Amino acid sequence: LVHRIVAASIANLDWKGVNDVPEWLNQLIARMWPKMAEAVERIIREEAVEALKEELPAMIAGHVHLAHFDLGTRQPPRVEGIRCSETASGVKVAMGFQFWSGVDISIAVGALSVGISELKVGGCIVLELGPFLDELPVVGSMDMYFVDPPQLNYKFTGLALMAEAPLIRSAVRTAIDSVIAGQLVLPNSIVVPLVKDDAHGSALVKRPVGVIRISAQSAKGLTGGDWS
Repeated sequence: LVHRIVAASIANLDWKGVNDVPEWLNQLIARMWPKMAEAVERIIREEAVEALKEELPAMIAGHVHLAHFDLGTRQPPRVEGIRCSETASGVKVAMGFQFWSGVDISIAVGALSVGISELKVGGCIVLELGPFLDELPVVGSMDMYFVDPPQLNYKFTGLALMAEAPLIRSAVRTAIDSVIAGQLVLPNSIVVPLVKDDAHGSALVKRPVGVIRISAQSAKGLTGGDWS
């Protein structure tokens, strides 16, 4: 049984004209970014490198490790638009964001190195607050997720530019995509309970058991008025 049916990607929303983003929000993200970058590095070290090894031939996989990781702290992600809507028990905040920065990421493959010197990430992350309670802290939990995987673009250096480029680039992309999907893309999400009272337990976390994505492949006989 599917808990949510995704009929259209909110990651592709036009954020122009959407609620203005308060500058304090981006200032808050900028202040938190160094610690957020450390958390991302820990995930990359613990999960992405292992996922990368699974994508590579066995003769190469045993010689792979993360040599250096720096997302750059001078250019934090920025929220470009916010959409708020009500849910059955709280509110949902969809935030369009962009991160485009020079980075210094190096993965050692034996004596050689695969590097990423530039990273661009864009998408829509959703924060659900609820259920609302009649006692402090009023909000029972926070649930954070992507409806669709964020768009990632990389600028590779080192071994990825050589003859092995297709294999290496594909493996890196697949590994990173799988880690993001396993953490934050529906039906997966990060849930932070804000109350400890077991009386609210069953209402706090409602994870979907699956997602159906529906998109139109073709259409015929449509008039101009059908697009309004």
